[in-house]
Formats: sequence, C-alpha cells, structure tokens
Amino acid sequence: MNTHAGSTGTRSGHPPLLGRDDVLVRADALLASCRAGQGSLLWLHGDAGIGKTRVLSEVAARADGCVVLRGTGWEDPSTPA
Repeated sequence: MNTHAGSTGTRSGHPPLLGRDDVLVRADALLASCRAGQGSLLWLHGDAGIGKTRVLSEVAARADGCVVLRGTGWEDPSTPA
C-alpha cells in the first residue's frame, strides 16, 4: 500500500483516499483472512456523504480472490426506536 502524507494509494482508479488509512488497514486484514478461507464482515456506517461508498469501492478493488457483497440501508423516520 502506498502512503504519502496521509493519503492512501488506490487500486480502484480513483484519486487517493485521505484519512482512511485505519479502515483500509483493517479491510486489508479482513481480505487476507478471506484468502485464508475465513469469512468476515466489514460494516461501514456513518452520516450521508462521508465517503462510505468510496471506501467500499476501494476495498472491493483490493478483494482479489474474495467475494464482496454490498448492501444499503436507510433510516426510516417512521420506524419506532
């Protein structure tokens, strides 16, 4: 992984990710486990517009030999707490 001044080189063809080294290091560890035959789950959550889809695109691009399933959800204000 290329890291320069807080930006992480990407495999997805997008510009470098800034400030996402921690999540990408964890994702790379999960992908290594996957390649070793262990299933795992990476759960990305947060407010709209913070880059969850962009991070997932990068993780999927790094997932050689692994199956990546994506799901989406949204908050329904009519759902009881």
